[in-house]
Amino acid sequence: MVRIKALLAFVLVVLLLVAPLNLSPRVRAGDINNPEIVDTEGDSISGKTSHDILWAFMGYETNDTFAAVMGMKTLDTFTDPSQIQTVPVSTYEFYFTIKAVNYAATASVPVHGPFGIDIRFALNTVEYNGTTPSNETNKASITGRYDAAHGIINMTVTKSSVGGVDPGNRATNLWCGIYSKQRSGGVTMTTPVLQDRAPDNGYGGEFIFVGSPEGQIVVLEVATSSSQMQNITAFTTLKFDLAVFNNGTNTVTIGMRNSTVDPKFNVSFSPLSTTLERGRTANITMAVKIKDLRTTKDGDSTTFTVWAETNLGNSTNPKMVKSDNSIIFTVRASIATTPVKPPTGTAKLFDDLSKFFKNNKNTVIGLVVLLIVLAVVLVVYSKLGRGKKDEEFGDLQVHEKHPKKKDKEKEEAED
Repeated sequence: MVRIKALLAFVLVVLLLVAPLNLSPRVRAGDINNPEIVDTEGDSISGKTSHDILWAFMGYETNDTFAAVMGMKTLDTFTDPSQIQTVPVSTYEFYFTIKAVNYAATASVPVHGPFGIDIRFALNTVEYNGTTPSNETNKASITGRYDAAHGIINMTVTKSSVGGVDPGNRATNLWCGIYSKQRSGGVTMTTPVLQDRAPDNGYGGEFIFVGSPEGQIVVLEVATSSSQMQNITAFTTLKFDLAVFNNGTNTVTIGMRNSTVDPKFNVSFSPLSTTLERGRTANITMAVKIKDLRTTKDGDSTTFTVWAETNLGNSTNPKMVKSDNSIIFTVRASIATTPVKPPTGTAKLFDDLSKFFKNNKNTVIGLVVLLIVLAVVLVVYSKLGRGKKDEEFGDLQVHEKHPKKKDKEKEEAED
């Protein structure tokens, strides 16, 4: 139990550190693994482990009821016989507020066990003097369970007894206290003494009603620790830190979305989607960069809105639910001091050719066709010329079959 308590305390501290300050009060999960209230172990005034609150939560909601549950290090199986003469009474109280009315679910544990008095459960309305209860009035009887084997007191409250609740209503100002009193001479009882308060100061998380065991309330809250107006230079990527808190009642899969941006810019998110448990925060990185440096001028800007959403339906019949809030960002191009470097050398030649081909498509096609025609004409002409020369060369061979012999006879005749 000590390790569980330490782990719960560590998780609570981490949540408080990483959660953005501008989000609303946290709605805890409403179960033993994620209680709305966590308290320091070993801080009861009496030193009794049965007076030492470890955690508490609201949960187990049905159509008509909900439960207020307190967990102690131990609970007395029965009253210590040595204390029976003082008639000790321990009262365990779970405080909460619904629709501006303050309540306390209470378990009064007098002398109990063998031959003891039964434990009594009740719902009281509470008046405060500042943050201290000053008066409690019985409102209704409730049912409860005193589980000494596990150190748990579970009190079931009907929704009608707190004026009825609707889906989305919240129980706020959650805290717990254990009081003790006993007889001090005669039949006079001492003033109840607060033995332990959980949390030590302030309140725990809020509880949100969903209406039924199958009900679900989606509350997504988006925040950022980054500046919402930034300049972007060439060849750089701006990164913005976003946080999405699941302030609803169920685990959901969320995705980040943004409104239309100027085509010169590009917006992306990492991760694209993530599964987010209730009462947890997801950290998202948004990246913005200039998409086309050739068409972007110094001072060009884009303003867009970012939000989170989840699909409560399916791919065939989607039911998209957006976050309760959104954030507006503005990005401005600052590229006067970082112009695009013009290509040189071979790169310039290819760049010029590329631009020429792009801007003179019809001319290029005409030139290619003309070159093909010229090539065909040259080939045909070459073949025709070669055939004519072959015929002439053949005639020469017939008429001048022995030219060297004729030349010799001519020389002899001259001699």
